[in-house]
Amino acid sequence: MRIAVFHGWELTGSGSNEYVRYFSRALARAGHEVHVVCREEHPDRIAHVNAAYRWDGEGGCEELFSGRDTDQSGACAVHVLPHGDVRPVFVTDKQRDGNVQAFSDMG
Repeated sequence: MRIAVFHGWELTGSGSNEYVRYFSRALARAGHEVHVVCREEHPDRIAHVNAAYRWDGEGGCEELFSGRDTDQSGACAVHVLPHGDVRPVFVTDKQRDGNVQAFSDMG
């Protein structure tokens, strides 16, 4: 089965980020073709990701990598959405570089 998962943030850190990462891995291990649309800056650091693509704000797409071997019978591709100048998060943590602001700090 081909499955798309949309997550507006990265796949690392905590909370829903971790949930979506583990969920996509479980689906790929079960033999599904999973496409995760998110804002993960380093999809190459996630072991179960076979392919990754970076989309720009104009609909253009750059292939970051593809065909990487993993230990699952299915596949997982990450589609990286463009970032704005400020990266909104629910909780400010030390794992994020750049101009990161929690929603409560954005006024």
